[in-house]
Amino acid sequence: IARIFPDSMRGAVVAVEPGTGHVLALYSNPSFDPNLFVGGVAPDVWKRLNEDPAKPLLNRATNGTYPP
Repeated sequence: IARIFPDSMRGAVVAVEPGTGHVLALYSNPSFDPNLFVGGVAPDVWKRLNEDPAKPLLNRATNGTYPP
């Protein structure tokens, strides 16, 4: 999914097995490098992530709201 989803595009992809309801894949874009949080995140990095208008900390696949 990440290869066909342009970096500049915001959104989510959720793939579900119709018969069982099992989640096969979740994808949210934009994202962030989780390694930034290892050992504690620097205040300037936290500020940049929180103030980014693209909202990279928002997991659009689980927390986004979309019409059916």
